[in-house]
Amino acid sequence: MNLPGLNFQLGEDIDALRDAVRDFAAAALRRVGYRALTAESAEDALEVLTVEPDISLLVTDIAMPGMNGRELAERASQRWPSLKVLLVLLWLR
Repeated sequence: MNLPGLNFQLGEDIDALRDAVRDFAAAALRRVGYRALTAESAEDALEVLTVEPDISLLVTDIAMPGMNGRELAERASQRWPSLKVLLVLLWLR
């Protein structure tokens, strides 16, 4: 789909793109009044959940290097059963 006035160039650095999407989503949530914390890896996310026990929603990419989002969701749900999880996929073709 080609929309007039919208042009995108996506670099080949998938890590930079992942960071940009994460930062954009956090900023958008903060803009509408939510408290949004970020983590650069699944392991970091578990650490954030440990020190911030009042988190009610974990949003995670399914495809991450190392521990994937599904594994993160399973571990987090076992440790914090009331935690809601939203799995997303950043997929580029």
